[in-house]
Amino acid sequence: MMRLVGGVVMGAACLAAGQQAASPLAGPRVVEAGEGTRSLVRHGYDGSVTRLEVPPEEAAVGLLTLDDAARAGVERVFSGRAAVLDRLVLDNLDKLIELNTAGQAGDKPRVAALAMELIAKSAPMREHGLLRDEVAAALPRESRAEYLRLVEGYWRAIGDEAKEKGKGRLGAVVQERGRLLGEAVRRSLERQIDPKGEEDFDRLIARLELRPEQETRVRHMAEEFILGARFRPTQAQEVAFIARVAAMLDAEQRGRLAAYIAERKEMGR
Repeated sequence: MMRLVGGVVMGAACLAAGQQAASPLAGPRVVEAGEGTRSLVRHGYDGSVTRLEVPPEEAAVGLLTLDDAARAGVERVFSGRAAVLDRLVLDNLDKLIELNTAGQAGDKPRVAALAMELIAKSAPMREHGLLRDEVAAALPRESRAEYLRLVEGYWRAIGDEAKEKGKGRLGAVVQERGRLLGEAVRRSLERQIDPKGEEDFDRLIARLELRPEQETRVRHMAEEFILGARFRPTQAQEVAFIARVAAMLDAEQRGRLAAYIAERKEMGR
């Protein structure tokens, strides 16, 4: 499953130039740099800006003093955007992975074509407008100026760093938004992939005692299967997948598979 997740994240990062709004993520990690003045900007030992794990538009909220009602209002913005992103990712998994494959192959024309197609399909996210503006509108009036200062301070630091290195400000900001978008997609996948299902699959792999080449093939088959089922396979699809796996096993392994299935039935799973 990691190959699938990695491919989707890499594909999503390629769309940064067409996505102005940073995507929401769960569980922001905020930082405070300097003394007295709150900031999202801090620097590493080499002087480079330490990148946030979430968009500054979200991390900044963690540095504000808000009452429960105000914080709940902002959380509704994040959750609403997350729901839109989840649907976009789910509906375009194949294109995201194809985009990553084309990028790794250096097929620039195909990358460009796929990126344009995905940007067009991302209209539901763009309809929300800039994340910064949507969050600011949900904040109490007295908190907005501080919020915008925090957000703009981070993006200014990214641009200033690029300029000091002789690089373009815009390119640096686009690259950073792409990285954050990739992280947003990764978290979206984590929200949608059933961890219990992955645990069950790992137990099955261990139970079958597959040879290395068999395990590699089965895991790739599983990725294709879960992608084709959009993470929500029906019972009929699961049966068909197990039949495909059984067809590549030897007699002893098929016996282990039959025992595993029987045990799951007894457990009502």
